[in-house]
Parts: sequence; structure tokens; C-alpha cells
Amino acid sequence: MSLLTDSDQVSGADLRAIDYEVADVAETHKLTLEGDGSVIRGAWEECAEKLLAAFQNFGSGSPLGPFGVIPNLLYWNWPAGTTNSAISLSQVVASDPLNKRSVLQRWLTLCALENVYRAVANASQEDRYKKKQAAYDVEAAKAWRLLSRLGLPVVSQPLPAPGALHEPGAGTFSGSDIGSVVTGSAADQPVEISITWWDSVRSAESGPSLVIGYDIPDNAVLTVSRANCVPPAAATHWNVYVSALTGQPLTRQVQLPIATTSWAAPGAIAATATQLGPGQAAERNIAFSNFLQRA
Repeated sequence: MSLLTDSDQVSGADLRAIDYEVADVAETHKLTLEGDGSVIRGAWEECAEKLLAAFQNFGSGSPLGPFGVIPNLLYWNWPAGTTNSAISLSQVVASDPLNKRSVLQRWLTLCALENVYRAVANASQEDRYKKKQAAYDVEAAKAWRLLSRLGLPVVSQPLPAPGALHEPGAGTFSGSDIGSVVTGSAADQPVEISITWWDSVRSAESGPSLVIGYDIPDNAVLTVSRANCVPPAAATHWNVYVSALTGQPLTRQVQLPIATTSWAAPGAIAATATQLGPGQAAERNIAFSNFLQRA
């Protein structure tokens, strides 16, 4: 599954799926929904701060191993006497195993919508925007309480995606990492590319990087580099996934994970049996409702 720090987890499309007018409202009031300095980025940061504050309620130094179980709580083995949080944002699994919007992603979406209408209400003083802000504030609070009851899904040894947006020092994966070399006689082929990290010790795979579109020219083969991505400590290799055409499923293009920093396709891209997966699955849920409700 996608880890919380892999991306903002929410897009403008997610906001529009709940509120049909949000794009028009944002455009009218010169608000950016996605990307740097956006409403969604601000909501992610606010929600991350709230989670971090809740994490401080957990102790550390449990003697029971990486997961010390004191009914439904997760403890990390920090050295005795430290005040670090027992859980990090990197350990939080954001996506749902059934490929639907998770409770955590819904909470982020509702917080972003509340932020949109708070900003607009403050600027315009229109009652309808104030009412929408208040309504989304209530819905976001409900999602927060539900998350606290169901528990926060986590992993003990996170493997962030290549170029994870909210991981310090993760590097980047972008269009500059995609190219081609002239060889053969293949026709022009528009494709989409994503890469993942691979931990050969645990046979674990990260969530996917950003998906990049690229048009492979005539008489050329695709090349992909991960040189601008800094691998997490557990990553030993990486995998590359490419669609046979834009809009088709991305499938793994290598039989074995790659040990070098770059890869070149042997020929035209063809679909394989292994589709791009969501990444690490949660190992347990932290049910810490009392702490969350006080946070």
C-alpha cells in the first residue's frame, strides 16, 4: 500500500468527487488545489502535525521487539530515556487494500475541502461558504473519530516510494529520468512509467513512484534511470513498470529486480503478467482512540 509520506494522497479529482463546485470556487478565488503551496499540500501538513501530536502519547523502549503489544498499541524500540515518538509518519499506510479511498485519505480530503471554504469564507464573508466550511469541519471530525476507532494502519519497517514527496532526502523521479536510445525498428509508442524499490532481504516492494508519461520515438527503445532517487536503507534493488500504451496497466518489465542505476528495454514495450502493485500492506492497526480524541 502507499505510505502516507509517499505523496499528498489526495488530488483535485478527489475533492471534486465530493464537492462538484470546488474547482470553480478555487479558480474564482485564486486558490491552487494541487502541488506546491496548494490547499491539498497544506491539508496534508496540518493532518501530519495532528498525527505527530497524537504519536507523542505513545511510550518507547518496549521490551517486546519491533512491535511491543500493549493491547492494540504499537511501540517502537527507541533507546531508553529518549523522548522520540514511538511511531513515525513513514510507518503509516495511507491507501486501502481494496483500492478504495481509505478512511485516512477521506479525512485528508475533507480537511482539504474545509480549508478551501475557510479561505474563501474569510475573503468573501458569504454565508454559504461559511456554512460549507462548517459542514466539512464536522465531516472531517467524524472521519478523524472513525480513524481513531478503526485504528491507524502501520508497518514496522517502511519502504518509501522512489522520490517519496514527504520523505527528507528521498530525491526525485521525473521526466528527466526517462529517455530513449536509437536502436531497432520499432514504431512510435506512447507509454507510462513508474518504478519501485525492492528489499531482497524481506522480499518487500515499495509503493510506486510518480507515473511519468513518455512517447518512445520511432526506431528507439525506452531507458529509465533511478539515479536521482536516494534509496532507503532497506532497498537493495528496484523494479520498473511500463504500460504498453498510455492508459493501459503498468506491468513489470524485468524478470529480476535491477541492481544498477539505469535500465534499457530490450525492445518494444509489451504487457507482462505482473501489474504494478500498491506497495507494503499494513502489519497491524493502532487503535488508540482515547489518545486521538484528546489530541
